[in-house]
Amino acid sequence: MLNQRYAVIDLETSGNNFNTDKILEFGVVFVENGEIVDEYSTFFCDTDYISPFISELTDITIDMIKNAPTFKSKAREIYEMIKDCTFVAHNVSFDLTFLRNAFKNEGIDYTPIQKLDTVTLSKIIYPMERTYQLAPLTESLGIELIRAHRALDDAKATAHLLLCIFSQLSNINRHTQIRMYKIAKYLDDDIASLLFSSISSTSEISNDELIRIDDILVRKLDVYKEDTYNFKIESLYQAFLTYKNFKHRDEQLELIYIIYDALKNNKKAAIEAYTGLGKSEAMLIASIVYSDETGNQVLISTSKKLLQNQLFFNSVQDLLKSSNIENYNISMLKGKGNYVDLEAVNTLMKLGNDNQEIMMLKLKLLVWLEETLSGDLSEIDLRGPERMYYISALNQNSTSNDYFYQESLKRAKNSNIVITNHYYLFNCLEAIPTAHIVVDEAHQLKSALETSLKETFKYPDLKFLMSQIGLDKKDQLLTDYLKHNESQNGHYFDTIISEISECIDIIYQAFNNHDIELAKKYINTSIEKVNMFINMLFGTKEFQNLFNYLHNYKIKLSKILHAINKNAFEIKRAKNHTKTEFIVLKDSKDALYKKAQQIDSQVLISGTLEVKGEFKHLEKWFGESSFEEHIIRSESLFKYVELFIPNDISNYKNEDNFMLDLIDYMTLLLESKNQKAVILFTNYEQLNETYEMMMDTGLFNDIPVLKQTPKIPPDKLLIQYNQLNRCLLLATSSFTEGVNIENTDEKIMFLTKLPFPVPEKDNFKNFYRKDLPEAVFIFRQILGRLKRTDRDKGKLILFDERLLTKNYSNAFLKYFEKDNITYQDRYSFNDWLSDL
Repeated sequence: MLNQRYAVIDLETSGNNFNTDKILEFGVVFVENGEIVDEYSTFFCDTDYISPFISELTDITIDMIKNAPTFKSKAREIYEMIKDCTFVAHNVSFDLTFLRNAFKNEGIDYTPIQKLDTVTLSKIIYPMERTYQLAPLTESLGIELIRAHRALDDAKATAHLLLCIFSQLSNINRHTQIRMYKIAKYLDDDIASLLFSSISSTSEISNDELIRIDDILVRKLDVYKEDTYNFKIESLYQAFLTYKNFKHRDEQLELIYIIYDALKNNKKAAIEAYTGLGKSEAMLIASIVYSDETGNQVLISTSKKLLQNQLFFNSVQDLLKSSNIENYNISMLKGKGNYVDLEAVNTLMKLGNDNQEIMMLKLKLLVWLEETLSGDLSEIDLRGPERMYYISALNQNSTSNDYFYQESLKRAKNSNIVITNHYYLFNCLEAIPTAHIVVDEAHQLKSALETSLKETFKYPDLKFLMSQIGLDKKDQLLTDYLKHNESQNGHYFDTIISEISECIDIIYQAFNNHDIELAKKYINTSIEKVNMFINMLFGTKEFQNLFNYLHNYKIKLSKILHAINKNAFEIKRAKNHTKTEFIVLKDSKDALYKKAQQIDSQVLISGTLEVKGEFKHLEKWFGESSFEEHIIRSESLFKYVELFIPNDISNYKNEDNFMLDLIDYMTLLLESKNQKAVILFTNYEQLNETYEMMMDTGLFNDIPVLKQTPKIPPDKLLIQYNQLNRCLLLATSSFTEGVNIENTDEKIMFLTKLPFPVPEKDNFKNFYRKDLPEAVFIFRQILGRLKRTDRDKGKLILFDERLLTKNYSNAFLKYFEKDNITYQDRYSFNDWLSDL
């Protein structure tokens, strides 16, 4: 198949309906013998209307197609071009279905000899890519894409992607390719034929970098050797600035020396350094220089796994490259559950090949395990069904194979610098005793540690576990068990599983209705039924997988029951019980405070640590430690960022009128500015209600409106937003974490509410120690999306008067110039916008 002729095709269409929408542009690139040999493209004039969204996305207008040929006039010519080729597209089902339907309308029956989807292939061959949309994927692989969403340019990029896939496939071990072929035979695409062709041309070559563990090939992990580089702060800092083409900042160098001094002299330092200063690089440079000089290990902790990954894979690599260093002894460590369990992988490999999602998961894992140097599951970002299938496999085993976690722990113990996250900090201090820690995003430490001391049980997860046992689908555990045993008990087993599943509904409805006694009753009933099921399994054949799964489910129920009996739980209620969460509270955090007292140097850094001129709230995070306090300010930080607070909006509690006012301000923006804006909400409920109200008005039909959902990662939404020149994006504050808004130096954001709850009269102490610092940080983080470079300008429209009227307003506004704050009505809004 590798030597066949491939027609790599892309269509731009007027919409997604195969029956009513039309093809606007057709592009095809022909690949043969490993190279591009020909290309063809044309517009079609089969429609007299192109929606604003399609026009914005593709840059195709009615004027561009009005003199083009009809599809009818070119159908036979195109058919003759591609009829003997393997059909290739990025999301092949869309392009092939659309083209086949168009051919059918002209009396041409087209079925390709074979078809390949570069989305599916990329997910298998490049399992660690963050997205499989064509533009970011090709950019990540170094493939040029001149104009995204134009047929010929997309087809060219897809053709180059196909050739990259062919090349990468040849690097996979032959043993692994054979295993992949046996799985891929059952996939809808013709990937198996491609694998067979690759296997035929690949000889078995011994690879010292791979080792075999239970018939799975994984990359051998080595502990880096220690080395000394005689680093100096100034030279390391200057090399980094030159490499990144950044400007020297006295404040950043000051921060480096404060951190370095605290590490070297065993000090406890609390540092507030403004957002955008470059804290990540500062703490890395200080830690590297100190560790290189003394040989002492430094533990760096940041707030989230996302930021931990960015610190390790981006900031560290930039620093090393800037000084021409290939390897330095820096490692990353997370909790054990973040690393792949090879026993679970073996269980997955034994599942049947009649489920597309399971087959894709198997193929991805086989390729990834040959590549990964950490075994960190975040590298392949398992979501939805894939994550559930992996967890299901994990639950089926009474033993585990934590090769990757143990190797990562071994590497961390021998590293100069260890990077972890707040959720794992306590465990990390237990596993790797260290006397020097640097805590980034320290304002989030307390909540992260408290979260790490909780275990959440969600309704959908428990229902999924039961569904994996039942008889609804062929690949379920009970069906497999009954294949090896007499089936007269099958109906009885199925009844028990159904009753346990019904209990889950009753339990979570009871949680939602504050009826804990009813929940306890049905938890006990469920445990009894699970015990009954388990007892009937003993002495039968091949019962171990089913037993392990049921036993793990029983453990979950027992944890919930134990928490209720100890009154060590929280319930996060929702309107619908299926979204209710039961949270088990683990042991006290006092153990962390005791551990903190044994650490010689502690450096806490954040964009917001000082609250009302004090750092006293730090005592709640790291015990009664005495911190040396530093505040690094920048009076001109938000010099070109302006803030508008409307004085004519309805009260936030009057939701309908408040949303109507918000929508009115958005329409004023669109009338005044021909660009895009982000509207940030504090919850999805109001986001969705505002979106529906916007669509009902009919005022937004001429502009793309994007909407964040819990299932869409912010980075994927950002890709769409950055590709459009004019649009609105409705999102939550989570959208601002680690994102970079591109394509404009003039950025506009709406913020519907300050990101914290209204403080309760009897809980002001907690408000100032926890809620306020976190809200100030989120607020500055949002501003940081507006102001990324010296040339950036930005406008923030805030629908919350508290920022001007409450005594904590200075915590938010201390970096703002007074002349940049406007408190007016909507009639002044247009004048304010025109100044941008």
